[in-house]
Amino acid sequence: MKNSVVILLLTISVTLFGQTTKLEPKSSEWASPYTLDLPKDWKVERFLIPIAFAPQISYRGVEDIRFM
Repeated sequence: MKNSVVILLLTISVTLFGQTTKLEPKSSEWASPYTLDLPKDWKVERFLIPIAFAPQISYRGVEDIRFM
């Protein structure tokens, strides 16, 4: 009986605490740690890495693209 209670408690604790995920920042809320002058009329596009269609990419972060 004691063993059953211990196993039940361990199972519940693993279920509750073993599935927490780290929340990633939204790319629109991300502030770059550097300053880069942006020419007039240029735009900035940001997206999180890994990209949704390539989750196997081992890098984590934000891609910061600047274009005309």
